[in-house]
Amino acid sequence: MEERGALCVQCRRRPAAPAWRPFCSERCKLFDLQNWLDGRYRIPGQTAE
Repeated sequence: MEERGALCVQCRRRPAAPAWRPFCSERCKLFDLQNWLDGRYRIPGQTAE
């Protein structure tokens, strides 16, 4: 039977421990944080003038 559950949003692996959800590890969690800090992710909307 196929194992069910959420996959890591960064690398698409199964989480090693529930503590890191929605990531599989601290590495993926920190990688995602770095993407936010570098401005690689953007939230759509109007710019403030």
